[in-house]
Amino acid sequence: MASRFIKRIKEYTGELKFKLYSAFGIMLVLIALSTATAVLLAVKQVIIVQVGQSRIDVLKQISERSNIIKNNLITVINLYKYNTDLVRYLSQTEAGNVQKNVFELDEKRKNFDVVFKDIGFEYDIVIQGENGFVYSSYKEGSYDFESLKTQLWYKKSYDEQGDMSFVSYKNGFIREKEKATYVFGGFSKIKDASGNVLGTILISVDENVLESLYAGFETQGNVYIFDKKGNVVSSRDKSILGKNMIGAENFRKLYGNGSSHIIKKLGKYYFLSNCYDSQTGWTIVEEIPCEIMFSVLINMTGYLAVSMVVFLFTAAFISYRQAKSISEPIASLCQSMKRVSSGEFICVQEENACNEVLALGKSFNSMSGKIKELLEDIRNNEKEKRKSEMDFLRAQINPHFLYNTLFSIQCMAELNKNEQAVKMIKAFIALLRKTLSTDRDLIPLREELENTKSYLELERIRYSNIMDYEIEVSTELESCQVPALILQPIVENAIFHGLEAKDSGGLIVLEVLKDGEDLLINISDDGKGMNIRRLKEVRARINLDEDEARKSIGLVNVSGRIKINFGKEYGLTIDSEENIGTCVSVRLPIIKGTEYEDTYSG
Repeated sequence: MASRFIKRIKEYTGELKFKLYSAFGIMLVLIALSTATAVLLAVKQVIIVQVGQSRIDVLKQISERSNIIKNNLITVINLYKYNTDLVRYLSQTEAGNVQKNVFELDEKRKNFDVVFKDIGFEYDIVIQGENGFVYSSYKEGSYDFESLKTQLWYKKSYDEQGDMSFVSYKNGFIREKEKATYVFGGFSKIKDASGNVLGTILISVDENVLESLYAGFETQGNVYIFDKKGNVVSSRDKSILGKNMIGAENFRKLYGNGSSHIIKKLGKYYFLSNCYDSQTGWTIVEEIPCEIMFSVLINMTGYLAVSMVVFLFTAAFISYRQAKSISEPIASLCQSMKRVSSGEFICVQEENACNEVLALGKSFNSMSGKIKELLEDIRNNEKEKRKSEMDFLRAQINPHFLYNTLFSIQCMAELNKNEQAVKMIKAFIALLRKTLSTDRDLIPLREELENTKSYLELERIRYSNIMDYEIEVSTELESCQVPALILQPIVENAIFHGLEAKDSGGLIVLEVLKDGEDLLINISDDGKGMNIRRLKEVRARINLDEDEARKSIGLVNVSGRIKINFGKEYGLTIDSEENIGTCVSVRLPIIKGTEYEDTYSG
């Protein structure tokens, strides 16, 4: 009973579906880890929303305090600009008692200061009259009124049609101060009852007063305030005071109003919160480094990362074992298929594979055996067919060669050139002894060149030594295997169609070269040559298919034999120029020894 149970378990665990179920389980683990990551991201988003809202509330409180400063500025400006004594001082057209006027203004300022110091508001005042009267809360003679008038912001504020404007600038008009400070001020024109401009009043507060708005709030980042034009009027980072950051409108387009975002600046990430105050036109911004804001979350992420690594290693180990047990048999089967496709027929034997793969292996073995038998039959048939074709083509060459040679001897006899005819017959007998005794498809190049040389000697005798020839070949190439009787028809063609048409005889050069992995044999003559039309016709003939080549002799026959043996990338190419000569190139693969039998006969 126990053995049957164990057998059943083995069969079940050996099935592919069990392995798929195991892999699915691993996927569930990965999904669980992904869910944990998603939860962590969700918690991060909650932190962003909650912290963002709390920081915006803080910025709104700062905004409310900034309104108090602005209202105080407005109050102080109105106290002075509507003061009848000040209007009187600025209305005087003749030089009066300036010292008395300044003294009276000092007394009024002291009274006003008592009230505003009680609410913690300290300010400085600068008055300039059109009649030349000037006054400032600074030490007498220490303020540069003329330089103030040259400032661009001063001119723009003076030209504005509104009753009052607010500016931030670098207060560098106090001669005794070594370093200018940034201030925020209210600017207004002083007019008489008729609306005529009598002068200007500038009430300013130090930037530190603005900084005090947010100094009391706990923050681990930087808080800064910029006006409508993008100029920073206050910041904990004093290096950016007065710099132009971004206009309020553009800032709201990018980051909205009363919202929070994570931004990247100078290679670091910051949590940016902002609040726009429509009363002052200021935008209050807080930037907290994300590494500080998410420090707790980063620690949690670290713990989670460690847990995930443990889970991943465990899952990877299980996945590896399962994938290995599934993939190895299939990979082995694929390798067997590749070996079969390359001609190596083997049987697949997989003992540890799942049941489905074992069944597939058995089917593959059966198929492989049948393919092997079919290929053997096809190979034998092709071998017989190729042998028959080669024998047929060679059978065409020999009669053609015999006819032309005997015809040449006949011509000698008819011309009573008996001595030359005897020499030709002796050379012809020697040539026949070599060619007819060769029954191989391939012979060494050395033998083929000797046969061709014998034939050239025959023709030189026939043409009374007015025809000459040269054979150039390196010793290392003489052992290469080439088809028998492929050069003699080409040489014969060069003589009869090239040199014979030329009354003065000529020269035939046979050159053997190595061209990469190929053997290149060039047979050239300085005979009559061919015109373009005739050259095209000859080229078309040597490119006939195998069936047409069987019906032809000469060059076409040689080209057909080469292509049957080695493929269409080999064969003959012809170049010719009329009255210059012709060159026939034979391209063959380089074959050493019995290499042909292994590569081409099988």
